[in-house]
Amino acid sequence: MNQAGVNEKYKVSPFYVFFLVHSMQTGLGVLSFQRDLAKATGTDGWLSILLAGLIVHILIWLIYKIFSIVPGDIISTNNHAFGKWIGNFFSLLFILYFFILGMTIIIGYINVRYPLGHLLWFSLS
Repeated sequence: MNQAGVNEKYKVSPFYVFFLVHSMQTGLGVLSFQRDLAKATGTDGWLSILLAGLIVHILIWLIYKIFSIVPGDIISTNNHAFGKWIGNFFSLLFILYFFILGMTIIIGYINVRYPLGHLLWFSLS
């Protein structure tokens, strides 16, 4: 059976796919965070944005320092720091965190695309 492939000039390289996914997630955050922030804090929300930016920069610096001390990935770093069982438990929590983060991004995209929440069942399937 002859399988029709995608023409080379229409393919997107993995390098550009990384930036495409990143820009889609960032765009979703830019479209939805103002509404949630205004609901929670009112007009004083700009302070929380500055504080969150400072905390993120400090955490990124800590991550770079940890990975400069312990070679490898996050799972081997957890095993090195906490031992096999507790390290694997923290790695499982890390994996669950990113799974929940992915579901939050999908639900947020659906809320931006369909503001009244008509297709909430789609986000759960």
